[in-house]
Amino acid sequence: ALTLASNMYEIKPEGVYDPPATLTFYYSTAALAAAGLTEADAAVYEFFTATGWVKLPGQTLDTLNHKITVPITRIASLFGIFGEVKDLAVPVTELTVAGSSWTAGGKLYINARSSVGLSAYDPVVYGTSSGVAFTEYRVDAAGTTSFSLYTSPFVLSTGAHLVEFRCHDNAGNSE
Repeated sequence: ALTLASNMYEIKPEGVYDPPATLTFYYSTAALAAAGLTEADAAVYEFFTATGWVKLPGQTLDTLNHKITVPITRIASLFGIFGEVKDLAVPVTELTVAGSSWTAGGKLYINARSSVGLSAYDPVVYGTSSGVAFTEYRVDAAGTTSFSLYTSPFVLSTGAHLVEFRCHDNAGNSE
């Protein structure tokens, strides 16, 4: 999601510039971090009525002096430093039991007629979440047994079982 990481700047006069004018915008690394951005994520955008916020081409990022310099050939008046916040949060899977269950000694016991379900979500951090791509599981697997795609609740046979599960989000983060 496009996130504002600076003040909005209204620059005038509006018009076309030939040769191009050069604008310099200074930024705070603390402000970027508070918005979930890095310096490499930051860029100057200009607002155009017909198209909305547009990333301006030809920008020079100076991380030593915390500034971005950009040549412009026209001014539509509103500028700001924005960045695309990336989904870096790991998704979370929760095991649910439909039917009778109880916990004792740190272990979960379920009735043989109960089913096991998995629900997953991708937490929203800095207003960004890519969503869960898929969830997978395995039961009583040796370390080399592959995971199966989870599609619906399942029933376990009587006896002790080890259920392992994980999920992946659309940004490539894995639980």
